[in-house]
Amino acid sequence: MQCMGEVNETLMPLINGSLSEPEVYVEANEFVNSYIACLGQVRMLVNETNVTQAVITRFTNIIKVLNSSGLPSLTPYVLNQYLQCRSELISAFSSGNATLIRQVLNQCESRIQSYERESYYAIWVMGSTRNYLTYVNSTIWSLARQYGIGGATPMLCYVRLNSSIIGNLTSILRAMFNGTLTPMEPKP
Repeated sequence: MQCMGEVNETLMPLINGSLSEPEVYVEANEFVNSYIACLGQVRMLVNETNVTQAVITRFTNIIKVLNSSGLPSLTPYVLNQYLQCRSELISAFSSGNATLIRQVLNQCESRIQSYERESYYAIWVMGSTRNYLTYVNSTIWSLARQYGIGGATPMLCYVRLNSSIIGNLTSILRAMFNGTLTPMEPKP
């Protein structure tokens, strides 16, 4: 870190020089100030590293939740944002610029919050739709039995309906995840 160089610069006159008492006081004061400033920067860096780890964990959790909810086709969008954030964070940390690190972290946190909302919305929509389609399936079978229709016909009707609705819904959710469509808020 740059601050370590500054600490060393203020320490050298104290180690190497034969200084008068007032000079020792001034140089010691500069050393202590540099050391305290450097500790502050190190503390900030540790905090930003912890926040970075939390952001990465949140990206990973969203991908796991989408996969476990039967929505793996939506994970590439989250993964792409994760890779972009990771790359930007690596560059920011490499620069050593605390302001840049904080700025990139804020952007990544904003993206992750957006994807968390979108993921839970997508899971809610798909769950509600699947529940409704289960109801529709039982209605199809009930009506088929009532009118003496047997065999594969009721099942084919349901499969076609289910495939069409889930396919269209998945396309809409993909558009939401890639940013070309914004979701409506669910109403309680």
